[in-house]
Amino acid sequence: MAPTLLDSFVKIRERYLYLTEVEAYGGSDDEASHAHRRLTPRNKVMFEEVGRLYVYFTYGMHNCVNVVAHRDGEAGAVLIRSGVGLYWKDDELHVEPILGPGRVGKYLGVTPIDSGVDVVPSVKPETDVTSLPYLIGRDPELSSCIYQHLNMVKSVEINAGPRVGISKANDKHWRFCLSSSSLVSKFRVAKPKKNRQMFTDLR
Repeated sequence: MAPTLLDSFVKIRERYLYLTEVEAYGGSDDEASHAHRRLTPRNKVMFEEVGRLYVYFTYGMHNCVNVVAHRDGEAGAVLIRSGVGLYWKDDELHVEPILGPGRVGKYLGVTPIDSGVDVVPSVKPETDVTSLPYLIGRDPELSSCIYQHLNMVKSVEINAGPRVGISKANDKHWRFCLSSSSLVSKFRVAKPKKNRQMFTDLR
């Protein structure tokens, strides 16, 4: 049975996502980042106040969810790649892995219109925050409850490694995920892009 704390938390939030896999992206120091070259209308949120959503549409079908995170005067964001979804249905708690950034965006129901929304509350935890659409936090009791629902008996650790599906800045091990393969997306290496100069020479 879910603890009282989880019961009250989920009733406040329609959807909750326990993070299991994220990737960090920097600014000018990170060739794989949207903010690598310059500020644009698309990436401007990455240069703004930390703790805000940065959502972009990709592959013509997916909304990828990021949380802005960087040092003062810089740009950056953390992509949420996977998590464990928790929601109430028919007075029963449902717990299911949500693997991959596309599925995360669909589960949370966010779109680029949500970019800029502050996800870090400026109120105390015990204060009523029902007006906030999102909330970031960490709770050991909640983690234990999730592991029980997923029948996970072994403790999990946090691993760091290269990011998924990028062809640049592969030396940055900025992907952080739980050690359980059932809670993270499948790792894949990006295929190198064809040499554009080669096609130019053939014309």
